[in-house]
Parts: sequence; structure tokens; C-alpha cells
Amino acid sequence: MIMQKLFSGLALLLLMNCQTKLKASDEVVLMAYFDDDQDGLKLAYSQDGFKWRRLNEGEAIFNPKVGHGLFRDPYLTRSPEGTFIMVWTTGWSNSDIGFAVSPTLNGWTKAWTIPLMKSFKETQNSWAPELYYLEKTKEYFVFWASTVGKKKYDHRIY
Repeated sequence: MIMQKLFSGLALLLLMNCQTKLKASDEVVLMAYFDDDQDGLKLAYSQDGFKWRRLNEGEAIFNPKVGHGLFRDPYLTRSPEGTFIMVWTTGWSNSDIGFAVSPTLNGWTKAWTIPLMKSFKETQNSWAPELYYLEKTKEYFVFWASTVGKKKYDHRIY
């Protein structure tokens, strides 16, 4: 799960058809999460980081079926241009991760996979990706955990 501070909380919440008492100037913390690895992306928000309210009545807002069809470990961030970018785990035993973009969180691009670790033949999985943007170099970096070799669930960060 990832928590990200967002400004203009009202605009986001209105897009999600959520009734709230927030003002456009209020700051909220947004959390991307999943309940079941088949359900898809769910969102919740908090004004204090302690009490959370589910958006969309707890229903998924996006349910991509790429890779092995799994949806776990969503990592949601905002690009410098303001679009939302998400990566996630797509399977228990594959080395691809999912990728999708949304301008509003209310409509997503077609999801696709990014192949990782293809040159390491003994890779068992690629899990829990995270995405960071470095302003200085204008580059994105993706980090994830993979097991390479015969030992099961011996994850390393790449």
C-alpha cells in the first residue's frame, strides 16, 4: 500500500462520487490498497492519517487483468505533470509487473506489463514494485523484490 499526500482533495473525491465535507483547500492523504488479489485497485482517504474513509463504497475503481491476472501491492504516485502512475504485482511466479496511467483516478489507460529480470534465467518472481521520479535527472526508477536461484522466497531488492 502507498499513501500519498494530495492537494485539492475535493476535486478527487468528487470524481469518485464520494460525499464529503472537505473544502477544495483541504489536504488529504490517499491510500491505494487491495483486499483480495483479484479485486483490483481500491482507494481510501484520511485527513489525519488515523481515520480512513473508503472511496467508491469500497469497490475497486480499476481491475486490470495482465500478467498472471493477480493484482497485489499497488504503488500509486503522481507524475510532475499531475497524472497518476501505478505499478503492481501481477503474479506469484512471473517476473513482470503491471503498469497503468490515469489523468483523474476515474479512468485508466489500458494496463500492460513491464518485463523485469529477463536476463536472469532463475528468477522466480517480481513483487511489490515501487516507482520514484528524480526531478534532477527527470528519470523514473522502479524498485521491486525478486527471488533469483533455487531457494524459495529468498527475495532481494532490485
